[in-house]
Amino acid sequence: MGLIADLTAVADDILGVRDTIGAAIHNVYFVTRTWSGSEPGDGTATDVVTQMLPTPAIIDLAHNFKVSEVGRYKQGDLILKNISKESYPDHDTVRLKSTDSAVEKFYRVDSELYNVIHVKESYITWDVHIRRVAG
Repeated sequence: MGLIADLTAVADDILGVRDTIGAAIHNVYFVTRTWSGSEPGDGTATDVVTQMLPTPAIIDLAHNFKVSEVGRYKQGDLILKNISKESYPDHDTVRLKSTDSAVEKFYRVDSELYNVIHVKESYITWDVHIRRVAG
């Protein structure tokens, strides 16, 4: 095994320190919303909520004045940093891909829902740029 494989194997232990000592300020969840009809908004929605552990670090871009210069980021966007590839190895999982037209997937940070804008992959973690769902 190489260094990357060794680090990946212990990534959850390293990244979970924040949870272990109670230092995670915000909770992050996966939300899977299934509609009883054939598409979002059609029928009744049922949510399944699963907490993401270890809890990723959160970069809040709400107070970043350079955001408007770049154009890629908007005020209020968040970056979920250091999502464990040991716990979430699949790109489609972290980008919230759904193949079912009656299913929507979101990240929830505390009580707010977010859509994925971009996923950045590194050797042992993911960083996910998210934007609050309007309305």
